[in-house]
Amino acid sequence: MLVGVYGPVGALLMEATLDGKLEPVGGGTDRGHPVWTFKISIDPGQKSTLSLGFTEPTVANPNPTLRLPAMVIPPRVSTSLQGCQP
Repeated sequence: MLVGVYGPVGALLMEATLDGKLEPVGGGTDRGHPVWTFKISIDPGQKSTLSLGFTEPTVANPNPTLRLPAMVIPPRVSTSLQGCQP
């Protein structure tokens, strides 16, 4: 499966892990946003966790907006802000 993650304008990817192991990443941009891509193999019934750590420029509203594609089984997604206080 090919997974694409769009980051905020100006964000830099620091680390990507899949189930706790460093994951190779491809990349590009789309309308000024960084896009990080991952080739992931998941067998039927298997669960995996992809985690990204990135830095981004300071913004007035640090709450992220997540846009998820429609899927038969919706993914569980979470975010956390570390090192920043509004």
